[in-house]
Amino acid sequence: MLEAEAGETGETGTEPGHGLRVTDGPRREALARLCFQTDDRIVSLNEMGITGVPSAIQAIDEFLSAAADNQDVALAMTVVRAGCRLPVEFRFQPVIRTRTEIDMPREEALAALRLERETLDTNVSTILQVNHDNAKAMGEPVDGPDGLNGLWLLGVKDPKLKEFRSAAGLASGDRIMRIDEVAMTSLAGVRSHLSQLIEQLEQGAISTASFDIERGEFQYLKLIVKVD
Repeated sequence: MLEAEAGETGETGTEPGHGLRVTDGPRREALARLCFQTDDRIVSLNEMGITGVPSAIQAIDEFLSAAADNQDVALAMTVVRAGCRLPVEFRFQPVIRTRTEIDMPREEALAALRLERETLDTNVSTILQVNHDNAKAMGEPVDGPDGLNGLWLLGVKDPKLKEFRSAAGLASGDRIMRIDEVAMTSLAGVRSHLSQLIEQLEQGAISTASFDIERGEFQYLKLIVKVD
């Protein structure tokens, strides 16, 4: 987290009374991924001096406005660490968005979903541990022991499930954010939605299912599975 910082008299490389100090908080992992350390002090953003939260918000708003028209614009800042001024520059990767549609016989789709549900049921502790570790590394705290911020797919050994994932273009490490526009926020919720899909397919009530997937940090995949 960030807080306004009064600074200390005699600090080298910046004026006292300016900046936002990086403190230890619930999103410290997200700040660490941006290479910030606890007690770093951000004293300028794109050449605008930071005197507190309002000036930081103004600088970020101006950057976002410029970035909307020019994806190559950089976010430059000056960070004071242990009395030394460090120039830092962030350049942002464009997001790749892909839409994929696949056709699958109904019985094959049912078999694949049943295998996915079975995988959830037999690997609960491992799935939760990996997902919570990944969320923490991303700086995304989860709600409760069963909570998720999307479901990261683990590797599987079952050849039929491997074949289904390959046909669907899915890979270990993909994160399923939504199924049929429903956010995946708990493992129980994922299982419940899979069971609902299975029941609807068995009854012939639906012919498509959609999956919103994040791959790495810069690719988003919309997967549409059509069954016949």
